[in-house]
Amino acid sequence: MSPIPVVIGGTLAALVLLIGWQPWRRGGRPSGDRPLGPLASALAGPVAVLVTLYANASKLSVPPRKYLDWVLLAALVAVGLVSLRGRRLGLAVGLFALGAGVLAYFPTRSLHERYWGDARVYWLVGLVLAFVASFLVAQRALTARRADGAGALALAALGSAPALGLSGTGSAALLVAALGGAALLVTGFALLRSDLRPWEGFAPTFAALHAGLVASGVLYAETPKWSGLALLLAPLCVLLPGGSVWVRLARLVLVALTVAIAAWTAQAPANPYDGY
Repeated sequence: MSPIPVVIGGTLAALVLLIGWQPWRRGGRPSGDRPLGPLASALAGPVAVLVTLYANASKLSVPPRKYLDWVLLAALVAVGLVSLRGRRLGLAVGLFALGAGVLAYFPTRSLHERYWGDARVYWLVGLVLAFVASFLVAQRALTARRADGAGALALAALGSAPALGLSGTGSAALLVAALGGAALLVTGFALLRSDLRPWEGFAPTFAALHAGLVASGVLYAETPKWSGLALLLAPLCVLLPGGSVWVRLARLVLVALTVAIAAWTAQAPANPYDGY
């Protein structure tokens, strides 16, 4: 597939971040005089993914008809979580995950017999837990490590792209690559302006998109379950203690190694009938 849609999506996401955080301005409080900053970070992922979708000659169906439609709709709804804190955020995340799981389950019932087998309830619970796990990982990584955390999320998303592509879902691979590009932009903003906090607001929409797109490979393609779990949890590696440059580099290398192994194990087995 051509990378041009991802580049277009990343360009628009960068524009959203620039408008929200206004990095050319100096002084003032990091977020107090930039109230649109966290909202811009929350929108960066959905904007990158939606623009990539349309640039790839596809579109979001309203009302949703396909699984990916529901994933994208969930990400847009997750933007509303950006203003919540503490217990309210935890409760909202739990309710959002349950609602997203139910909404993703029922409109795709015709596919359950073919792809999900008899363990339908287990897959529903898995969808909910996948989002919660992805959100907690993203939130923890961003809060504790900031730029390193955003870099870890970028590596996890970009590493998900070959894993999904090699297992038969090229459209989801393209979209998760766009999400990784948005995370790279947040990382760049955090490195260039250490007095800003561009990771604020990024976790909810990242979690909705990353968990949903990885789940699409596990549920509707051939992505192995353990590969999907590794892709969701890989950013946890960035929480290993230590503050030196070498330790920080080692943490990111460990994240990259984890997603590389997940991508390698996601390769479809060779067809024994090739050549006949």
